[in-house]
Amino acid sequence: MFYLTEQKLFHMLNEQCQCLYSSGDDELKYSEFKNQHGTVLNKPPRFVHWIGHLKGDADEIKERAALMRNDYVRAVGEKKFTKYPSRFPVFYSNVEQINVTQHRAYSSVRVEGEYVTVKTYTDVKDIPPDLEKLRAAGFTPEVLDEVLFKSLVIPVAEFYELAGADRIQARRQTGVQYRATVRYVGESRDVRAMLGLMVIDQDSDPAVVFPVPEAPRPHSLAVAGRE
Repeated sequence: MFYLTEQKLFHMLNEQCQCLYSSGDDELKYSEFKNQHGTVLNKPPRFVHWIGHLKGDADEIKERAALMRNDYVRAVGEKKFTKYPSRFPVFYSNVEQINVTQHRAYSSVRVEGEYVTVKTYTDVKDIPPDLEKLRAAGFTPEVLDEVLFKSLVIPVAEFYELAGADRIQARRQTGVQYRATVRYVGESRDVRAMLGLMVIDQDSDPAVVFPVPEAPRPHSLAVAGRE
């Protein structure tokens, strides 16, 4: 029930808002994928970073958003509920300007164990070309079946041998951190806001600004890799 309510809200927002910013498609929607049995399924976006400017009154959308919140609490259970996901709409009014920034986030872990996972898949059609790329690079990859997805792995010992090292750290991009600040009409200071699903009222005339990103630190990997 919750997912149907959310999809209806997404449709309403697409119809009644002008998209001012999106980290993905301008259209809010569920994605389709094939599981390991070939069945086509729909899944909601894990994260939403989207700013929409309402073309008309917000009452109908606010009512639908309230239904979605109620359905979500019922779905997870009142005792287990802690907070709403970031893709739930937050409504803003009297907005003059929104500043949007984004930064890459990384983690570093030691590569150890019998296998190291190269990639996971929900859509099996992407596996064959990646297998060929790894074989061409000198690896002997394997595909492991998981409950909801498949994993492409290579032997850690082979990885160490080909790299000519006895210790390897894997640096993985864990995602992109999105941030926003909002300046309201008549105010001189910006206010921090979560850049999730932001809905701006029709009476606002907001400007969305993207500040120039900071240069990488001198000792960062991004700089060292170019030297």
